Amino acid sequence: MSQQRLAVLRWYSSLRLYFLLSVILIQVGSYMLGYSLILPRSYLTMLSSEAEEAASMPFLDRLISGLVGLVIAYIPYVGIGWMSYNLINVGEIGLISPLQSIVQLFYLVILTAFPIVDGTLITTVVAVSRVNKVQLPSGFLRTALTQYAVSIGISLILFIILISL
Repeated sequence: MSQQRLAVLRWYSSLRLYFLLSVILIQVGSYMLGYSLILPRSYLTMLSSEAEEAASMPFLDRLISGLVGLVIAYIPYVGIGWMSYNLINVGEIGLISPLQSIVQLFYLVILTAFPIVDGTLITTVVAVSRVNKVQLPSGFLRTALTQYAVSIGISLILFIILISL
């Protein structure tokens, strides 16, 4: 039984790595799509003023709005689309201020990549095992959920540290 559990955990870890790379590529591709869009100058000035307003918001308002965005990103499958949409917007802002946009991209990828991958993989593995009526090894789901909870916790701690700077 332990050999089977070890084999499943190895398979899950390798699948997690491949899925992490694909999610990062999706996020970087979304940023590049936003950056490559040709937008009217009036829309870019509106984006610039919104970005400046968001940067000058009080700490508590920035924290709450950021936490709402992060909670949506943690939902399996929805998080990939939500973060892609946000990174397209970050890429559009990159036309105005490229350096600030790249820093925001880096923060968003770091904060959301692991929780998105863990949540989506857990949901997929459980759904496939239920459909195919395959019994998962004992403790596998607990281990996967623990990884998901730890990645969310680390992501939230990093978010609070970055917001407070």
